[in-house]
Amino acid sequence: MTEVCGNDKDDDCRGGDTSCVADCVDADQDGFGDGSGCLGPDCDDRTAVVNPWQSEVCGDAVDQDCDGVDLGMPGGLRGRRPRRLRAGDGCIASDCNDGDPSINPAAREIPGDGLDQDCDGADLVLREGCEDRDQDGYGPSAACIAGDCDDTNPRVHRDRAEICGNGVDDDCMGGDRPCVRREEGLCVDTDDDGFGPGDCPRGSLDCDNLDPRVNPDAEETCNGKDDNCNGQIDECPLQNQVCETGRCVGQAGAPCEDDRDCALEANLRCNPRSRQCRVTEGQACNVSADCEAGAECLVLLDCDAEQRRCYQGKGGVCDANCDCGPDLLCHADNQRCVECNDDTDCAGEGPRDTCTGGGYCAETRTVGGAGRDARYDFYRRLVACWDAFLDSPEVHACDILLVDRTLEIEGAPSGGFGPLEVEYANDSPCDEEALTTAGFSADDVAVLNEIFGGCSDFNLNRINVWWTDRMVAGGIWCLFYAPDKAGFGFPVDRRQALVVERCDVSIIEVSPRGRIGFAHPPKRVTCPTASVEAAEPAAADCLRGAFMFGRKTGGRHVVIIGNGIAGVTTARAVRARDKKCRITLISGESLHFFSRPALMYIYMGHLTERNTRPFEEWFWKKTRIERLQAWVKFIDVDAKRVDFADDTASLTYDQLVIATGSKPNKFGWPGQDLERVQGMCTLQDLANLEAISDDIEHGVIVGGGLIGVELAEMLHSRGKRVTMLARARRTTGTTRCPRPRRPWSAGSSARAASTCGWRPSWTASRTTARAAPARCTRRTASASPVSSSA
Repeated sequence: MTEVCGNDKDDDCRGGDTSCVADCVDADQDGFGDGSGCLGPDCDDRTAVVNPWQSEVCGDAVDQDCDGVDLGMPGGLRGRRPRRLRAGDGCIASDCNDGDPSINPAAREIPGDGLDQDCDGADLVLREGCEDRDQDGYGPSAACIAGDCDDTNPRVHRDRAEICGNGVDDDCMGGDRPCVRREEGLCVDTDDDGFGPGDCPRGSLDCDNLDPRVNPDAEETCNGKDDNCNGQIDECPLQNQVCETGRCVGQAGAPCEDDRDCALEANLRCNPRSRQCRVTEGQACNVSADCEAGAECLVLLDCDAEQRRCYQGKGGVCDANCDCGPDLLCHADNQRCVECNDDTDCAGEGPRDTCTGGGYCAETRTVGGAGRDARYDFYRRLVACWDAFLDSPEVHACDILLVDRTLEIEGAPSGGFGPLEVEYANDSPCDEEALTTAGFSADDVAVLNEIFGGCSDFNLNRINVWWTDRMVAGGIWCLFYAPDKAGFGFPVDRRQALVVERCDVSIIEVSPRGRIGFAHPPKRVTCPTASVEAAEPAAADCLRGAFMFGRKTGGRHVVIIGNGIAGVTTARAVRARDKKCRITLISGESLHFFSRPALMYIYMGHLTERNTRPFEEWFWKKTRIERLQAWVKFIDVDAKRVDFADDTASLTYDQLVIATGSKPNKFGWPGQDLERVQGMCTLQDLANLEAISDDIEHGVIVGGGLIGVELAEMLHSRGKRVTMLARARRTTGTTRCPRPRRPWSAGSSARAASTCGWRPSWTASRTTARAAPARCTRRTASASPVSSSA
């Protein structure tokens, strides 16, 4: 029986009534025909089983889907579009029901008939309130399953299987996938991911040729599968991570950004100083390896008689004495675990009976005086400190050095001596004859030779003393032993060192990222010439001192703040011209360089963040470009030093490049700093937008440039209503709008923002996503719950 539209009956028993469409000449009542009201043209208006939405039956000499050709049977590809769906190397994809030609991954899903025509595992049930022209469940409204990149074709939406070689973007991922010639035996790629046995375009290895999400380029996830075909299941990308409850979480020592990266059930939290998952001070633990480096897992009777807890070692951060390990106290001012808070705490330490301002027990010694060589007095204290604590794993204060007001050097009055580069200039620690005459033994001379790095052949790695301030009459300094000298202006070196510093420091250990614990930066060395091959001895000695303070560690150090396209391009250009220099890229946004225009595709679900990285990890190792994720707080151009926002490290440089890019403009509008007013430039912007997307109904975008248009498409893909405020010229057309009488105001409850980098005039045009007609109007956002902007 012929189907009669609009009578609420299934006259032809083909699955429901057909709606009547205005302005459509449609003889077979399938919705396709001639006229603007039709769903599209019909290649055969005599039968309702032939139209662009029908599934093709191969080999029956009928073109059911109106693509101009009947689908051939499996075999050669010549002369036919490759869309065969069944089992075997010559087929395009697997078929969930090979006994029914109307059921396959390329078929149209008919809603509500109880059948799974498109092999996605379920029958389609249409949601009430979904504005869905092609009846596939996907469309622009919030009631739909998701957005639809083509609402005129029910065989196109983001959850469809991509069929290669049909000229259609079936899965809305940005184009058709080309087919490979399986029938010739060059490539057996059953799941169409480009991997498989033979000469496949992306490689011959595929550990699961039935699942396109499993291949050597896939990202490993916590799902019980070997996603990336490396022979391991659910391995996590970072050190000390494990797969738990469907995600990778950090064990003790794993890198982290916040507490969510750590195994909270193991009482691990992200330590903001080390950026590692650790049990924090005073919290319950099982073994010392769970605690912050330098801390121990102990039972202290004075603090908790039953529970093992992490107690900080010397120099560890603390708030109270029970945060510190045995025989240590929390310094009242510096909040570090130390030996003492006053002299009474140093009882029993022998001659080291005085508490320094930073909390170390030390011996008080006088340097200089009438008839004494102050320099040699100081050298003797260096030797004694080295001999007393050599190979100790802890920091110790040896002496509080009181420099006498009567200061003599080599029998003559002097204003002072040192620091290190000056001593090297006059070779005083290397003059064995003078040292022997002054009463130094052969062993003492050998120790001085080791402390100062030797004298016959300058070698930066052999220097074992940090001394930056001139010793002057009446001054007070402290002499410390440090088990790890890396970071004191030296290359990375874990050997011990002697440190001459102020007495009020509570920590002089260093982190791998640089120096911490000093209240003042190292002195800058100014030399009379820039030539390392300087002929004048004084200039050569000065440059040698500059090397000591980290200015030239195997070539110049180029620091680039910003790892966007400008920063990375600069780094690559520098490396191309200088193969030996050190290059460091700094970014607080992300450790990884990524394609910023691809942020919209992450939001729309087409890509992951990892897919937007142009370079693999091996690239950075090969080009020797170091990457550091940190926020820069201060640049000392005189000292050529970059300080970081966490106050735990700094970085010296020879050349500095600032490539931080642009940021959204702000113009003092009322409401511009409200919670949901943002730009769309960074990963953090994307995360903020993602966090509020479910609550957005109407978004206002200030700016009609590329980013603004992309953001409109992003919000539109999730069924959000979008209003764009642009300058005089629209993104399309040349409509001009009248000048508003007063500046645009965001109001007390508005959420809006401006695009990255340009300043709009006070003329505006209004347009909506998907090329809505333009009309000029003045807008305020006080009445609109606005989402975000470009």
